[in-house]
Amino acid sequence: MSSSNDMNTDKDISLAEEDLPAMQFLLKFANRYPMCGPDLFFGSLDAAIAKAFFDPTNPRPLILLLHHDRSVNSNIFCRNVLCCQKILDYLADNFIVWAWDRTDEISHVQFEDMLKHHVGNRITAYIMPITMNTYPLLVCITLQHGQLQITNKIRGTMSCDEVYEELVSAHDKFNRRVETFNMLKDSSLVFNEFLTILLEGSAEYDEIANRLAIAHRRILRIYNIDVLDWLKDYTHQKTIIDARIGRKDTEHLLFHGCTPSAADSIIQHRFDHKLIGQHGKIV
Repeated sequence: MSSSNDMNTDKDISLAEEDLPAMQFLLKFANRYPMCGPDLFFGSLDAAIAKAFFDPTNPRPLILLLHHDRSVNSNIFCRNVLCCQKILDYLADNFIVWAWDRTDEISHVQFEDMLKHHVGNRITAYIMPITMNTYPLLVCITLQHGQLQITNKIRGTMSCDEVYEELVSAHDKFNRRVETFNMLKDSSLVFNEFLTILLEGSAEYDEIANRLAIAHRRILRIYNIDVLDWLKDYTHQKTIIDARIGRKDTEHLLFHGCTPSAADSIIQHRFDHKLIGQHGKIV
């Protein structure tokens, strides 16, 4: 049986083990290259996630920087990209960067288990099969609908300009993930309700985009509107319709075209049932 001191020591060792690869990476970097390297977050991956997404003053996307000395791209990428001042400044200002050096890794099991524990099976399944010669690897991650999602993937074969474009894209996606609309407070609407922008490339986004599929039209963005009162009303009405028709598969998607001003009105006040059929057919 372990004493409380033993248990605390084990915990400290575990946290130190997650710090060590980042420290090793920076020490190697400082010895080999003219720049000091990217500004890294020191601490557990769990702490990095908390700092990135739950900092009340400055939430930022997270980057997992994965390095391997024996990659054929390692020296070129570190010298040309991670020594580029523009890249270093942009990373420092806009991201939390957590690093892991896999060079001295005896077994990939510890690394894989850590990833599964902190970022889940889906992201782990993307990272683990990537071959050593693709490293260094920068995986840009955001938090969407309570789940960690990869937004951009930067590989060691990319140029400085390509990496910068990917970083700007990742930061832009993070900034657009949630927009708050100041809505009018009335009996049917939650004040300051959140509209969530679906990430392009996500399963939910692709499903809607494929169903919409309007020729010669470009989708700017797709919002998910979460208003509990609306959902309750919808569920109640659906129950009535299901009972009347005698089955439950009564739900169909309806894409409603309208002007921007009409869209704002619908968002704030719902559909006005008195206007049904005035400018089209009753469905």
